Amino acid sequence: MKKNNFKADMILNKKFSTEISGYNATEVDQFFDKVIEDYRIFEERIAILEDTINDNLQVLSERDEEINKLQLDLYNIKDQLSKTEKATNVELMKELKAIKEHINKK
Repeated sequence: MKKNNFKADMILNKKFSTEISGYNATEVDQFFDKVIEDYRIFEERIAILEDTINDNLQVLSERDEEINKLQLDLYNIKDQLSKTEKATNVELMKELKAIKEHINKK
């Protein structure tokens, strides 16, 4: 990112040499006073936006951590469900076998 050439204080404190046919010093001062005011506004806005960006980056980082935790939880739940389904299927097969044996005895 390209850096600014000036800061508000640099503009405010800039001294120019004068010449006989030079500009009206009061008019130049008034103009640069407005430029300085704009620079200060820009600097404030930039600082606020940088703070906002940093805050948002922090929130994103926290959300990423939360997402990773939830993904791990989901994986563990799916793994546990799979194990439970297998155990349940084995139990059902045993019960079915017992029922068949019971029916075949009659």
